[in-house]
Amino acid sequence: MSGQGREGGHQPAAGGGQGVQPAAPQAGGQSAGERRLTGSNKPPKYEEDGRFDLYKAMMRSYLTQRQCWHVVTGVETRDDNDADLKRQFDERDELARDAILRGVLTKDAVRMCNYNYTHELWEALEQEKTKRAFSNGLLLRKKIYSYTYTPEMNMETYLDDMEMMRRQLRSLNDPITDDEMVKIILQGAAFEYRGVVRIFDKDVRDGNIPSLSEVLKTLRSEAELDNQRKVVVTTKTEPARILQMQEQPSNNNKR
Repeated sequence: MSGQGREGGHQPAAGGGQGVQPAAPQAGGQSAGERRLTGSNKPPKYEEDGRFDLYKAMMRSYLTQRQCWHVVTGVETRDDNDADLKRQFDERDELARDAILRGVLTKDAVRMCNYNYTHELWEALEQEKTKRAFSNGLLLRKKIYSYTYTPEMNMETYLDDMEMMRRQLRSLNDPITDDEMVKIILQGAAFEYRGVVRIFDKDVRDGNIPSLSEVLKTLRSEAELDNQRKVVVTTKTEPARILQMQEQPSNNNKR
């Protein structure tokens, strides 16, 4: 998948299983010679549900060790007036292109493979992933703010769901602070646990936000008390229900 309109470009495979890589001169005066590589010889993979900034950090480390990251960022450009420098640039550009296309999802690789230079490819990929992450973050924020605790739900499940959405937002580089999380959880539990909300309401309105751990502990304790009350009520009503069922046949026989 070489770029269009290039001359004599080599196409080395990314991560060819070697522990030592010849170091080509990089823009900025890095010297030639052998450079020992660390980490995996395979290019990092981008996961659909992962963060692009994590993939970018891993790819930067991978390609920096191979003297190729500057061609991705555009710091190093192709010198058409010097055949040797042009050849070296094309080699690094092809290695970086190969690593990126092997790392991204196939559907992304198909769309990105025809750019002339790796810098253009990477710029388009970064813009797309950042825009998609922003859109996903908006939808997820709307969901977490409207997520309401209902009587048929389990409190642990409700709190786990809220924490999962919070982690997803963090992975999209849109974190929710503990103070914000306190307000969201109290808002979601307000209909079923008015007493708990009243405990913290004045502090929240005055700007003295309680700790998230305190709010979670209080909600869990109150939910456990509710479960115990339900067990007591069931225990008390069960004998009367059994007696009623036993009396029904005798009443029918009298008829």
